[in-house]
Amino acid sequence: MHIVSVSRPFAVSADAVWRILRDFDSAARWHPSVSASRLDRPQAVGCLRTLTLHNGATIAERLEAQDEAARITRYSIQESPLPVSALTGTLRVQETAGGCVVEWDAHATITAPDPAPVIEALRAVYSDGLAGLAEVVSARPA
Repeated sequence: MHIVSVSRPFAVSADAVWRILRDFDSAARWHPSVSASRLDRPQAVGCLRTLTLHNGATIAERLEAQDEAARITRYSIQESPLPVSALTGTLRVQETAGGCVVEWDAHATITAPDPAPVIEALRAVYSDGLAGLAEVVSARPA
């Protein structure tokens, strides 16, 4: 099992960031690699979202848990072009003195002979996603 984790501070409230991230179907609005997102049914634990990337690849993810009070969303990848046999990701928004911090981590079973490039790819995807989220958050009224 490999763990990938990235975090980024935001100079806005945790509630402002959570309003975006709590929507499991919102990735196309803030992640620069995602061109479309579609849920198989209304958002609830167990629903599936299909992310279409700008390169045409798709990723299917299941919403495993969402805790509104703790501002946590957990999902698992069901289908992906990545060489992983299991991946559970968690997005967490925590209030800080100057705003909040968003943590995005994954616990993954990587099937590639050399896991290092996959770990770096995941780290880049998560870092790019948080950078895209920062752009969206800074453009929205508080």
